[in-house]
Amino acid sequence: NILPKAYGIVIGHELTKELLIRKYAQNSEKIFTVPFKASPKIIEQEDKAKSLPSLKFLNFPKKYLYYPSQYAAHKNHRILIDAIEYLDNKKYKDFGLVFSGSDRGNLNFLKEIVNKKKLSKKVIFMPFISDEEVFSIFKNSFALAMPSYLGPGTLPTMEAMYIGTPLILPDFEFNKKFYSDSGLYYDAFDFESLANLIIKLDNQIYNRKEIILKAKNKY
Repeated sequence: NILPKAYGIVIGHELTKELLIRKYAQNSEKIFTVPFKASPKIIEQEDKAKSLPSLKFLNFPKKYLYYPSQYAAHKNHRILIDAIEYLDNKKYKDFGLVFSGSDRGNLNFLKEIVNKKKLSKKVIFMPFISDEEVFSIFKNSFALAMPSYLGPGTLPTMEAMYIGTPLILPDFEFNKKFYSDSGLYYDAFDFESLANLIIKLDNQIYNRKEIILKAKNKY
């Protein structure tokens, strides 16, 4: 209802422009791309990194995957929890999760799952936090895991690419088209596929430095 009436449409990347033309029959001449980048506040932290507060006082898992995202069903936190349980059963006990974001109705459900699986020491639920804290958590994380059903070009992935944190993504076509070889992909509906990808990254079957460099170049 709104798009046909708009004088101009501002979007974050070319894939959205393609979708607007193909799925919503919009004229390309009224679509303007303003590249979606990491938050300026996150970028500012790079210069302050040495003076950032230590996160050692937080009881984080030794190797944690970070997922900064609202606690909503379509964000698909569940597959990460299942993957961590799988790793724990396979004796990869150093791995855990750190979540941060505001509750959109799914937080209690996720906490119940974690408690039933007896993973409360491995899964950290944080509220919406400051840019300084986000930057520090990114810097110290094993990888960014982004299992959301929506995308691509989301702010957390842009931040991870800028900061130098490997991207782990579901193998949706829109993700592979957008991120190309700057991310690692697992079967979107299979937690074992996700867990095995984590193992491969940990064992350097995937070259961590090479993945980070490709992501920085893509960014």
